[in-house]
Amino acid sequence: PPQRCARATALRALRRAPAAPDAAPIDPGHVLALLRRAAPAFPPATRQLSKHACGNAPPVAVTLGAVRPHYSDRAVLSVASRTHLGLCQMLTAFASQAIARGEGGAVTHFTSVQVNRNCRMRMHQDGDNAGPSLAIALGDFEGGALWVDGRGELDLHDRWATYDGNRSHCTRRFSGERWALI
Repeated sequence: PPQRCARATALRALRRAPAAPDAAPIDPGHVLALLRRAAPAFPPATRQLSKHACGNAPPVAVTLGAVRPHYSDRAVLSVASRTHLGLCQMLTAFASQAIARGEGGAVTHFTSVQVNRNCRMRMHQDGDNAGPSLAIALGDFEGGALWVDGRGELDLHDRWATYDGNRSHCTRRFSGERWALI
């Protein structure tokens, strides 16, 4: 199955991934390939989507890492994290390397990675952010900038950027395949 294959590939890549922050970074193309392999097992995106669909495949959204369920005040590991452990570890290493290289701005740590494929998010504010958000968009797409109130458009295509998710923000129109990691 695709998820087992993606997990095995991610774990192999992690074993080869550099441990030191000054080592060569994890290849974004490799991350994209792992995301594509895992995609069939991801749930469809339903919340905060614009009514104007974008992209060349149905939108999917999954949170890897710690989540706070509606029934509890305590954080738990998301079900998707347990299902996609290797991918979760790979994305954690990918973002951690960006922070270690100074690309994370004020972001010094994080508890989860939101993975969105072809999600054109309507204007919204994040509800549980404890600090700034770090994001990158991967894939073969045109457009798709992140618009943030007070900052304007941020180009995330193959580059990390930070923003305050507690401020109103949305995704601009795009075409192609767009994976956002937040």
